[in-house]
Amino acid sequence: MSSDNRTGTNARTVQHGSLHANQYGIFYHRTVHDGSVADHAVVADDGGITRIGVNDRSILDIGSFTHMDPFRITAQYGIIPYRTVAANAHGADHMRARCDENRICQFGLQRNSFRCVHSVANLRQNKAISGMHRIFTGIRRIYGHYPTSQTLVRGKEMQEVPFIDHAWMEVRMGRIVAIGSMDDLPENNPAERIDLNNAWIMPGFIDSHTHIVFAATREEEFRMRIAGKTYEEVAAAGGGIINSALRLRNTSEDALFESAAARLHTMIAHGTTSVEVKSGYGLDTDSELRMLRVIRRLAASFPIPVKSTFLGAHAIPPEYKNNRQGYIDLLCHEMMPRIAEENLADFVDVFCDRGYFTPEETLHICEVAAGYGLRPKIHANELGYTGGVQAGVKAGALSVDHLEHCGEEEIACLLNSNTLPVALPGCSYFLGIPFAPLREMIDRGLPVVLASDFNPGSSPGPSLQMVWSLACARMKLLPEEAFNAITINAAAALDLSSECGSLSVGKRADFLVMQGEPSLSIVPYHFGINHVKSVYLAGERFEG
Repeated sequence: MSSDNRTGTNARTVQHGSLHANQYGIFYHRTVHDGSVADHAVVADDGGITRIGVNDRSILDIGSFTHMDPFRITAQYGIIPYRTVAANAHGADHMRARCDENRICQFGLQRNSFRCVHSVANLRQNKAISGMHRIFTGIRRIYGHYPTSQTLVRGKEMQEVPFIDHAWMEVRMGRIVAIGSMDDLPENNPAERIDLNNAWIMPGFIDSHTHIVFAATREEEFRMRIAGKTYEEVAAAGGGIINSALRLRNTSEDALFESAAARLHTMIAHGTTSVEVKSGYGLDTDSELRMLRVIRRLAASFPIPVKSTFLGAHAIPPEYKNNRQGYIDLLCHEMMPRIAEENLADFVDVFCDRGYFTPEETLHICEVAAGYGLRPKIHANELGYTGGVQAGVKAGALSVDHLEHCGEEEIACLLNSNTLPVALPGCSYFLGIPFAPLREMIDRGLPVVLASDFNPGSSPGPSLQMVWSLACARMKLLPEEAFNAITINAAAALDLSSECGSLSVGKRADFLVMQGEPSLSIVPYHFGINHVKSVYLAGERFEG
């Protein structure tokens, strides 16, 4: 097959046999061609890249760029991620393929673009890839500089946050490779230097529990609660999760993606640099899969880690009102196989609470999900003492979330497990229900996590800065404790400890440049404003 090194701006679809590339900047069998060394990809009928390598060697079979492990591929196959390793017809960022020691080629920049950089010496002049090697200098204070090996802080340890004053930080290929004092700044390092002008920085926030894919807001329910209706009374009147599901079923994938992308953009602007997103507003096979595909598109379109959770067990839909087991069978025997086939989810979730799913049903769903490689993250004890925490621990859940009703039995259960407690103070604030007893959990020695629960019904707030403030003012956490709960511990709640959560050597260079004096207390104290001056993702400033 002959190669084609034309740019992709004029050709929207290139076909060869049953293979095609639509809006991906992929041409025939060779995606990158420089006359002597060429990379290639085979593109499946759905547009996902399924094979990539250097010439005919080191070929890696993958489902799509979205699901590659970029840094494993960097080491083994010479693939260098820029913002996100993804190809997407809706304007995803790009990735670069390293052909040999002297040439770096890239493709898929801003939909159809394609170009080659023929010399490493020219990289620094190329804005698109200048972030490969940088030193950030003039940092007044770096908060969250934990040892790379540390993945959690628990109990009294949560009162401390390690920091370095008057510092610099070196970033290569999006990863932190060194941190030190300005007194020891290397003089002959060839990296591009960026002066942060005496600003202070902290790791980006990790939001481990969100529902940002939804069709419409539910402010009418807000008015009902003002008038005295409870969350359960609103649901019984046709509101709540079922309200969102009925609206979402009539909403296109593109419309869902556009609205969710706008929400995620706002979250990033307020400091969130890794996120989990759940399905659960579809409650039928087509709609749940549509939601999960939207989450996959978010992962492909934003330069942050996005974890996907299948929450088909969010509620019993109206058509199964008199056939609970029929819906559970649908979840287990129709939805999950389809989700596994398309590799659409990282986790499974069940709303194990009064009026929703029982502990026995939860354990059954989790057991089936385990066969498809989906680890549980459980909604537990929001509405009562219902055994959700115990079910989550028994199922080996990575986390149990909500915990507004959590007593001695639940805390003891958590202390004897590896399951993380995740509190959602935005929900407690908005619904007027109890706050999870994190103060007691910390005093008992547990590691705790905070998340936004960003959703249209019970917590319509995107900012983890506000969550930080609520945790301090209403749950009596120290600012340092709440900071750890939205950074290093939150990363553990998404199984991302090796990637993010602290500013440590080897992790992603996801960090926030903050305004004002270097004080963790100022953020929760001065609530209602955005304290983030700028956001850096893998060492690149996020421009939106």
